[in-house]
Amino acid sequence: MKILKLLLLLLVLFVTSYAEDKISLAKKEISFSKEHPTVALRSDENGSLDTTDKAISTTNKERAEERKNDCISVKHDQQFSEEFFWYIVIAVILLVLFSVFRQFILNRYNKKLEEKVLKKVEELREKDELLFQKYRMAAMGEMLSMIAHQWRQPLGAISSAIMSIDVKLASGKFDLEDRDSRNEFMDFLEKKHNSINDYVHYLSETTDDFRNFFNPNRDKEETPLTKPIVNALNILQNFLEKHNISIIKDFQIDDHYLLYQNEIMQVIISMLKNSEENFSINETKDPTIVLRTYREENYYVISICDNGGGVPDEIKEKIFEPYFSTKKAKNGTGLGLYMSKIMIEDHHGGTLSVENIDGGACFYIKFNSPLSHQ
Repeated sequence: MKILKLLLLLLVLFVTSYAEDKISLAKKEISFSKEHPTVALRSDENGSLDTTDKAISTTNKERAEERKNDCISVKHDQQFSEEFFWYIVIAVILLVLFSVFRQFILNRYNKKLEEKVLKKVEELREKDELLFQKYRMAAMGEMLSMIAHQWRQPLGAISSAIMSIDVKLASGKFDLEDRDSRNEFMDFLEKKHNSINDYVHYLSETTDDFRNFFNPNRDKEETPLTKPIVNALNILQNFLEKHNISIIKDFQIDDHYLLYQNEIMQVIISMLKNSEENFSINETKDPTIVLRTYREENYYVISICDNGGGVPDEIKEKIFEPYFSTKKAKNGTGLGLYMSKIMIEDHHGGTLSVENIDGGACFYIKFNSPLSHQ
């Protein structure tokens, strides 16, 4: 559009200049000296001079020519080519048409490009959604396996308590007709009952933890920052004990936050399992994981640090990429850390990073600003 305006401006200036020149050159001007009023000159169509003064006509030729040169000043008409003018006009019109056509082509190209970009963005969104579903399905399989291990111990303890009661009754050790023996049996029964009740309560809490893990609810909840961490530890309790992993908790803050609680829990579980795998690969003695919550300037931070040897420098920048895994022999999907990064950064507006510190790896979850602070 700027080029079009410039061309139109040049056309206007050119036409104005042409009109002025046409007016100033339209007439021929013939001036003569007032000192010789007897002399009259006129110009024919070809611009030649016709003398009518008899005094000059009767004078010798040299004298007549001298008198004409002294008295007469002629300004010849300068003819302006109209053909050249129309060439200029046509050229300007062609340039204007070219500019309009060029703008039309650019607009159409930009529209197609915008459509391609929107299509690509939608494809990437669908791809991330499929990856997220694949990750959740893989996590669900792992969680079902953990549920079996998690429930095996309390169910075994409940079964053992019931069998103990049956054995006591069958052995006839307690004489229910004897008051002292009956009281002893009641104490024994109450002890077993309390033990069974504790295990049932534990199973109920574990069920709630797993239910929260698979909860598809996409609404954020105002919850203490440490709650999803504790829930993740409860789910992995038997898993961590089985691998002799010590857990150190250093919760310096427990502020309330608006979170997708089950997503934060999934991230913590992924970090803990990643540490366990490093312990196994590096055959770490006294494997230990330290979980901390603290405030750093304007950030709320959750850190998960271990002593499992750290992340090799050559792959540190790749571990958050999809399908990147160093655990092929253990059937690693390569999605755990990638999906963790998406859940922290895209869903919560935070950051997820890793550093090697003191012979181990530290994962840092940072929330840019508190969404809800009490």
